[in-house]
Amino acid sequence: MQHAAEWARENQATFAFNRARALAALDPAIDLRRTRKALAADAVFAPLFARERERVATMSFRHVEVRDAELRTVFEVYASVVLGTENTFETH
Repeated sequence: MQHAAEWARENQATFAFNRARALAALDPAIDLRRTRKALAADAVFAPLFARERERVATMSFRHVEVRDAELRTVFEVYASVVLGTENTFETH
């Protein structure tokens, strides 16, 4: 729910944030070297982030439960590569 919530911050709606960051990379006026918090507060970046949260809210998804923590970590990376979700797996 928080990946798409209007109130979700940059460290809660990480998928939407990363999608907005990919769009922002097309705009040379946006300095992507800043922290996530600074980007989220940027007047040009913030609308991109809001739009991507809205977009995520319309997406359908499937859920896979993986109880083992190590296997879950590997599975997340594998699924990202296979599905092309553009996850960076950076810490935030």
